[in-house]
Amino acid sequence: MATEPQTFIYRTITTTVCNGQHIDDHGEFADFTDIILKNVSPQEATRILRARHGDQSITINNVETDTRRYSMPITQFLSLAEDITEGESK
Repeated sequence: MATEPQTFIYRTITTTVCNGQHIDDHGEFADFTDIILKNVSPQEATRILRARHGDQSITINNVETDTRRYSMPITQFLSLAEDITEGESK
């Protein structure tokens, strides 16, 4: 009995570590670090993180991106993934 070749799903993920400062609860400058799951500039990171944290004092002055490629057998993916098919009952 022949077996089917394994089929894989591939995904490229870029993460950006964002480093900067904000004003803490004591009115002092404090280091600030967060991660955004896409490639962004320091200016875009500042805007996103101010909105995410509700803190207009956040200023990002350095970003470090890392892009990695991942693979997974489709059978494993289907057993772990959530079915989000629209308009169909589960």
